[in-house]
Amino acid sequence: MAFVIDAHTHWRRDPGFVSVRFISRNRTGRVDKEELFAREAVQARYFDQDGSKMIKMMTDTGVDMAQTCPVDYGLALGEADMTISDINACYPDLMKRWPGKFIYYAGVDPRRENAKLLFEKSLTEWGAQGLKLMPAAGFFPQDEICHPLYDLAMEYDVPIIFHTGPNPLMRSRPGHPLYYDDLANDYPDLKIIMGHVAGEWWRDAASVMRGKRNVYCELAGWQRRFYGNEEQFFKDLGELRDAVGADHIMYGTDAPAIGDMPLKGFRDALVNLPEAAGKYNVKFTAEEAAAIVGENFANMHGIAIPGK
Repeated sequence: MAFVIDAHTHWRRDPGFVSVRFISRNRTGRVDKEELFAREAVQARYFDQDGSKMIKMMTDTGVDMAQTCPVDYGLALGEADMTISDINACYPDLMKRWPGKFIYYAGVDPRRENAKLLFEKSLTEWGAQGLKLMPAAGFFPQDEICHPLYDLAMEYDVPIIFHTGPNPLMRSRPGHPLYYDDLANDYPDLKIIMGHVAGEWWRDAASVMRGKRNVYCELAGWQRRFYGNEEQFFKDLGELRDAVGADHIMYGTDAPAIGDMPLKGFRDALVNLPEAAGKYNVKFTAEEAAAIVGENFANMHGIAIPGK
């Protein structure tokens, strides 16, 4: 039985966690925040007071653990009602309520005055095991303002996951893989995860990972590829594997943000890669499937997999 870890999810306790423009997907104009946040569909999809919705989703999908993190959009989309420090401080309660189910990554914009102190407090007091950065909010990954966070990540030996690829709400250029080539060159000991495998720029991402072996990727958003064209999905995944190795690819979904398609079919296809991809003459081994769906993330964090 495969041990499955989702390397990319976002738990949001309540509307205080998010910018109204992130939910409305509207970059300009007036938004009625109270009306928007009161919508039944918004409440059901985005907000989860005690984590029970996430646990049900994981159980229904067949996911054993999930990395989850806040995202600091505030300087780009407008501040949430809660400070980013107070949002991060909520995650220990989630982990305490559901022991062994969540791996928490901190989230903070490096341009904030207290960014380094917040990240260090997340690591030393709140149990963070990594960091999520959103360059699309208005900075580039190699900017000097980011360096104190990178130094801390290396000091505590934790990875950083970046949003990579185009971003419809903010800036796309900072998500291009070539900027992460610069970062990986300057910080060869930093564990870098390219979230979404850079979306449409995934072949550029592969070219970076091929040469810079401290760069990894996760597949959040690729469920759209799977449901859109299953054969092409497996061919693209096989090409990615051939370029970077199965040991540099991790399962991820971005749940619940990408909630317009079922997660279980995507998870099952990756768990059963030899059979699922084999229908299209794309060859994967059972060992490669196990690595992608959980073992790679577990090894990065020293998580013991039952039966291994």
